[in-house]
Amino acid sequence: MAKRRGAKSQRQSGSNRQNLDGTAMDFVRRTDLTRRRNTIAVTTRYAIGLAGCNQAASWFRWISEACVVSGLARLMERVSEDVCRGLDCAISGDTASVSDISRDLMEIEVLLREFAHDPSRVRKWNDQADDHMMAREFSFGRVVDRLRQALGEEQGMVLPDKMEYAAHSAGLHPTPTGRRAYAWVAESDSDGHLQENLTDLLEHIKRNIHAALDLIEAAPEDQSVLKFVDEGTGTMAVDPPPSLDAWADVNNVLFMRQLEMRERLSPLGIEFLPRSPRKTGESFFQVRPSGEADEH
Repeated sequence: MAKRRGAKSQRQSGSNRQNLDGTAMDFVRRTDLTRRRNTIAVTTRYAIGLAGCNQAASWFRWISEACVVSGLARLMERVSEDVCRGLDCAISGDTASVSDISRDLMEIEVLLREFAHDPSRVRKWNDQADDHMMAREFSFGRVVDRLRQALGEEQGMVLPDKMEYAAHSAGLHPTPTGRRAYAWVAESDSDGHLQENLTDLLEHIKRNIHAALDLIEAAPEDQSVLKFVDEGTGTMAVDPPPSLDAWADVNNVLFMRQLEMRERLSPLGIEFLPRSPRKTGESFFQVRPSGEADEH
């Protein structure tokens, strides 16, 4: 009896070992190889972007320590985590997850921009306990609409944030053509996808840095939102801020990438328009008739 149980156990063990290999595990192995290859690329060809991610992750952790409002502290920590997760997903070739993280960074960015415009909104957002009311008042669309009004734009105008958010969402929705976040990059061009993923990620990190700096500038002097100085002792309440000096080079890289994209798409008759509010239904790029495409 014991021998039969032993033989059955061995057969089951062999079956389990066979199940360790297959489609899913092949994907894991390919992803591991992509991560190893792209890690080398990021530490060499894309070292500027890596330096920017490292500094941004530390910088947002630093701001979180100065936040008096607990929810705001967690929001800053979330940016730091998104930077790290986004970098890992970009290196792994996981474009869908980079798009999802980019949406998260956009949602945080517009909140920070609203808080900078009206710091009293920080407490209202932090103290909102009702999930339904939170979704109604502080959803991405509602916040962007209030930012539009704050900019003096009329009803019917759309900020570019909404179009960009929709573009990131499009790469996540099920479609007959499958997932194609960067239609101009060949499926097999892993380095091209790495470059586009890093560019997207860095652009959204940059915008969060600017929004956070605006909030620091607008924060009330009573230190009810951010506290950098201990009023009792007059000493710094937090450590000195981490450097963001790598972002001068990152900004240059992002600018050059925009020029490169314009040059790449111009022969196809596609032209990106300035990033500014547009009427509902208007596109943020235009397609010229084929006869009008630039010749190079």
